[in-house]
Amino acid sequence: MTRVAWFLVGILLWTPSLSLEASPAESVRYRISIAQGDAPSLEIDLTTFRLPSAGGALRVVIVPDREVPGLPLLSIVIDRDGNPRADLTDHRDRTVSDALLYWLEAEAAVPPEWRVAGAQGTEKIRLSSLRLRSRIAMHRSCTAPEGAAATLHMALEEPVLEMNGELKTELRTLDWRFELDAAGAFRGGELRRELVRSIGAVEQVDAPRIEIEVISRTALEADEARRVWLEFELLAPAARCILPGQDAKQVDAALERLERHRTEQPDGKLAAAVPRLEAGLTSRSEWLAGGTPDERAERLIGHPAPEFGLTDLDGEQLSLSSLRGKPVLLSFWGHT
Repeated sequence: MTRVAWFLVGILLWTPSLSLEASPAESVRYRISIAQGDAPSLEIDLTTFRLPSAGGALRVVIVPDREVPGLPLLSIVIDRDGNPRADLTDHRDRTVSDALLYWLEAEAAVPPEWRVAGAQGTEKIRLSSLRLRSRIAMHRSCTAPEGAAATLHMALEEPVLEMNGELKTELRTLDWRFELDAAGAFRGGELRRELVRSIGAVEQVDAPRIEIEVISRTALEADEARRVWLEFELLAPAARCILPGQDAKQVDAALERLERHRTEQPDGKLAAAVPRLEAGLTSRSEWLAGGTPDERAERLIGHPAPEFGLTDLDGEQLSLSSLRGKPVLLSFWGHT
């Protein structure tokens, strides 16, 4: 076999869609209520598609039923260690994706042995979404009254305080309650936490209260999961073009992608997101067409910086959204 032939075989074996053959995939439908401070609660139904990808990671594609803060098509990536991170999200408002991040991380933090009725104890865990270096001591207990579903409760043993220069991060409350079915799978639950970041007298409080009900779980056959994966690959660039930092040509190309979707996958699993994607892209196109570059730049003042990623001095990937809630200084320099 020639080198070219081996190269082509290698590409086919690496393709993420083929890894779905050996990995389970499922669609999960949720009903979520999100409250933050004194703001009215947001109630939304949404459908997620858990799609295994190369390297043992898992992509969770999220399609809300109706218009909610953020993008009409969202995505979270869970690495092989169970750590979730927001991938395709609107960094200006991550209300829904953050709720799913907390929930998915809670699922990953609770191993099967914790879900057995009568289990009690304390164990230290690490939560990536909190960006804390410390492991957190959590007390857990699982009870199952006769004739009722099991209830799993996890709570912070004591507040966690970390200092990073002048930045103080204090996790004051972390409380998770889950309802489990007979097999120990999550049926729903309530998540509460209070995280306070401060520099001097300036404080930022993050205290969401999230109630989640799992409405249904449906296993996806490999070919069905592959179709959802390909559909996401077609629509994801269109969703990214709604965010700041894209030019008119990219937005026009994204609108062409939506037309391809109508032709290639008119009844796709993610089709519910297409009308809202089109509305967002059209609005973005009209905004880009209005005024000179200086006038458009003037309208960006006071708004969040566009999302971007780079490699730091240690070779680690870093995104601007991963620093959310922390002071960030951008220094642009160069030489000729």
